[in-house]
Amino acid sequence: MRSIEKTGDHEVTVRLKKPDSMFNQYMAVSPGTIESAKTLAAAGKDYGNASSGVNCTGPFQFDSWQQGEKITLSRYDDYWDDDLRARSGKVEFVFLPDPNTRVNAWASGQVDGGWMVPANAFPQLRASDAGDLYYGENTSVTSEIVSDTSGILGDTRVRRALLMATDRKGIVEAGEQGVADVARSMVTANTWLGVPDEKVQDHVESLPTYDHDLEAAKALAKEAGVDGQRIVIATTPAFQAADVITAAVAQAARDIGLDPKIETISPDKYTTLFSDPAARKGIDLFLTNWYTSLADPMEFFGVLRTGQFSNYGAWSDPAFDTAALAALDAEVDHPKRVDDMAEADRIAMEELPWLPLYTAPTSMWLGDRITGVQPSIAFLYYPLAATIGAK
Repeated sequence: MRSIEKTGDHEVTVRLKKPDSMFNQYMAVSPGTIESAKTLAAAGKDYGNASSGVNCTGPFQFDSWQQGEKITLSRYDDYWDDDLRARSGKVEFVFLPDPNTRVNAWASGQVDGGWMVPANAFPQLRASDAGDLYYGENTSVTSEIVSDTSGILGDTRVRRALLMATDRKGIVEAGEQGVADVARSMVTANTWLGVPDEKVQDHVESLPTYDHDLEAAKALAKEAGVDGQRIVIATTPAFQAADVITAAVAQAARDIGLDPKIETISPDKYTTLFSDPAARKGIDLFLTNWYTSLADPMEFFGVLRTGQFSNYGAWSDPAFDTAALAALDAEVDHPKRVDDMAEADRIAMEELPWLPLYTAPTSMWLGDRITGVQPSIAFLYYPLAATIGAK
């Protein structure tokens, strides 16, 4: 970044050292968040926790935070956008970390709605008279991240063999009640915004499939020298279907001749795997439901470039870097940019720095008392509470 200057009453001009096709897009999500400098200075390190709260700008304003229990927002009547003026006077976000507790709260009407519905509760909630279960757009791919490429999983052939040995269709049936699709790419098809559906489909169909083929997987693993090497697979109860997924991947590892060990980590400590290299030491694979905030594949492919923070296994491929950098440097609507992203996807699917398992829709429960919420992962960035109203 070359400079940031205030150039008007409501304008800031940013000058970059080189082109970046993602910059303007990121300004629409978390990196573009605007905050009061006065508030940040006053709260210091306490900003954003239960003692100081947050300084919101939107259809609602911060009301109260009962740590570990709920956050309450109240309507801001002077919000500037008439189309998104809040319909409800108050909204409470309650914290129910236990999946069974959440499901019971929805089914009883104690809580009016929520996202990330546990798949094992789909049948119960479909049969409930208290509301309706919805599925919508998602940009998430459930994958096993290869977090150590210095060991046996550093061999591309072993990664391919492990994915081929994993019964991904079985995972979808057992872990997601069949409401998911085996992943065909590192990214979901709906992230290719502006690219004709036919072109996206042709691209996806050209990628390696890694169909479940245990005999071929065993042969490939033997060729790569697999002979009882230990791998550690991290998992956590924080993820929906984590037990099903981890058991299936561990079985696949055993089937191709590896010696898997499952390490279960508490949800609070599991998050450190994504931020602290020391926490990943000794772990070969860990599970993620990785979503993109933008409808642009480069948000994910940028993660896998050499030396990037979220390239957790320190994977590096010069051809991939070349394609990814070309896509970053190009104008967003330049035709060649699509080709560069497709090339990055092809290389990633051939080399498998992550093992893509499946893609599931966004699941949402909406009770009978309310309406106005869309079942889409866009809820992470859209003022969803503004449109909630009573039936």
